[in-house]
Amino acid sequence: MAPPWTLPPIPMPAWAGGDDSVRGTTDWSQVSVDEWRQRAMAAAGIDPNHWDPGAGFEANQENIKKVYALYAKWYLEHPELKWAGMAKLAGGSVYGGFLSMVEERPGWGWAFLGPLGVGYAKTKRTQMDKVERIFVGMQKNIFMDLAWQHQAYTEGGLPALKAAYASGDMSLANYEAWVKIATGDENARWEGNKTLLLREQSEVLPPDYRRIQDLWFGDSITDEISSNTASPIPGGDPFRKLYPDGDVTTFEDRWKWIENQMLPEYRALGDAHTRALVAQPLEELAKRQFAPRPSSPP
Repeated sequence: MAPPWTLPPIPMPAWAGGDDSVRGTTDWSQVSVDEWRQRAMAAAGIDPNHWDPGAGFEANQENIKKVYALYAKWYLEHPELKWAGMAKLAGGSVYGGFLSMVEERPGWGWAFLGPLGVGYAKTKRTQMDKVERIFVGMQKNIFMDLAWQHQAYTEGGLPALKAAYASGDMSLANYEAWVKIATGDENARWEGNKTLLLREQSEVLPPDYRRIQDLWFGDSITDEISSNTASPIPGGDPFRKLYPDGDVTTFEDRWKWIENQMLPEYRALGDAHTRALVAQPLEELAKRQFAPRPSSPP
């Protein structure tokens, strides 16, 4: 029996690598952004009525894993979706960070210091809880902004995204990124996916990073986050090794790291190694147990 939040099937155009004239047999203008979002959540197996970032990591742990599993599925079935593949790899670092936060919460052993120790433990737990919930919300915000576009692409190809652009639900720059992704030109595909990544980093994430910066002791919190941010790419340098004075919660510092180091390293992995990494369980990526580079054929 289908879960109650699964929407009825959309009539699919009969295409499998066909041209746009075949894909255009479905009137995608009838499918709203909200419906694409619902379909993306259904594809991930997520009940939207039970996805509340305010409940924290442990209450949303399965949803978080399902999101990254869907990203992996999209990339493995559509290797032109470079953003989805990189999102799965980044998910290992994010998931590992959540697990570390759970382990590092101060226990009530601080009570041996009396009221001062209890007060310190309570304050730190409160701040860590706030940061955790913000990060859980960031993960959902990325999904709600970009997953519907990927769902539309995997179901309807470029015509589905063109319909969203025509209805005013997508900017020209965003649509042009998908035009590049849908081409057969590999360099254009990388450029299109880079635009999606730039959208994520410059538009979706900054408001929540500012919330972290504005917390009590925000400077020390962002310093700790920056010091513990590792590259999701095997062999990639941690953020602070490359930028000792950088703040990963600011867009300019974060994007410099992504554009100059992370993206070139991701591309250099090659298709076979990327597929092996993306196919790994999230738990292995969180522990940085990376699949080895496949050996070249003799």
